[in-house]
Amino acid sequence: MVKRQIGYLPDTVGFYGQMTGRQNLRYTAQLNDLAAETVEGRIESLLARVGLADVADRPVGSYSRGMRQRLGIADTLVKDPLVVILDEPMVGIDPEGVMEMQSLIAGLARQEQRAVLLTSHLLHQVQRTCDRLAIFVDGRILAEGTAGDLATELADGRSTFEIVSDSNDRDIREAVDRVFGDSGDIRVVGSRRWRVCVSADAAPRLIPALVTAGIDVREVRDLGADLDEIYHRYFTSAGEVTV
Repeated sequence: MVKRQIGYLPDTVGFYGQMTGRQNLRYTAQLNDLAAETVEGRIESLLARVGLADVADRPVGSYSRGMRQRLGIADTLVKDPLVVILDEPMVGIDPEGVMEMQSLIAGLARQEQRAVLLTSHLLHQVQRTCDRLAIFVDGRILAEGTAGDLATELADGRSTFEIVSDSNDRDIREAVDRVFGDSGDIRVVGSRRWRVCVSADAAPRLIPALVTAGIDVREVRDLGADLDEIYHRYFTSAGEVTV
C-alpha cells in the first residue's frame, strides 16, 4: 500500500530503451501489483496528458530528454500517489518543455490536490513553480516559507533593487544621494548595472526619483523577492559552506 502513496521521479529517469513508452508504464504497474484491467485506461489517459499519445508505441530509446522527463511524470502517476517527489524535472528541457512541465506540476498540486515535492538547483524555475520553499545548505534546512516570507526575514527593513541604465555612474549616484543621502547604498555590479539598497519605507520613491533626475532607467529588478539572491544570502550566512 505504501508504494502507491508516494511517486518518485529521479533526476536521471531510468527506462528500458527497447520497450515502448506504453510498455514501460505497464511494467511499472506490474511492479506495483496493479491489476491490468484497471490500469490500462489510466495509462492511456496519462500518455495523453503528458503529450506522448502519438509516440507511445515508439521505443523509449528514441525519445528526447524532454520526452523521457514527461514519460517519467506519467510513470510516477501510474500508481496514483498522494505524494509526488520530483528531482530536477526540468533539467535538459527546452523552454517550451519547461513551460509544459510547470503546467503539469501545477495541475497535480492545484487541480488534483496532490502534494508535490520538487528539488532543483534551477532556482528561477523553482520560484515560478512552487508555492512554498525550503533552502538546504550542507544537508540542513536554513529557512522555509514563501519567497515573500524568506525575503522579509532577510530584509531587515531594507529593500534592494538592481537597476539597468544607459546613464553614467556619477549621475545615478548623485540622484540616489540627493533623495536618500547616507541611507541609500549603491554599487556597480556589472556593465550598465547598479545595485541600490534603501530603507523599505523609502523604496517606492526610488524609481520616481531616478526618472525625475533624468536617469534613463531600462530595467528594475526587486532582488528582495529573487530566489537566487535569497539563496545566496542564506548560503553566505551559513558560513560559506560547500554543498
